[in-house]
Amino acid sequence: MLKAMLITLFVPSLRRKIPKDRHDKYFIVRQGVTDEIRSAVGLMNARVGYVYLVDSQGRIRWAANGIANDEEKEALVKGVRRLVNTLGSEEGAGTKEAAAASPVASAIS
Repeated sequence: MLKAMLITLFVPSLRRKIPKDRHDKYFIVRQGVTDEIRSAVGLMNARVGYVYLVDSQGRIRWAANGIANDEEKEALVKGVRRLVNTLGSEEGAGTKEAAAASPVASAIS
């Protein structure tokens, strides 16, 4: 309940950071994941593991489930590298986070 109250307090500032034309593409899960939310993020089977690549603003940039083929692995690595580069340019080149994340991207491939 406290967490929900804190999120409610920060929603106005979060909305100011997101352009109005994109407000309909974001949602906050307050009490579990409904069937509507599952459908929106492509989470159709509760018994299968899903992987989501989420950016620093909480947006899903890549999603998959099941055993990945080479093309899917490559897409994930490209997405991780893009996010690491974005994070590195936001926080300054050569940060510990960017250096730590790069080997992860290589290990995934």
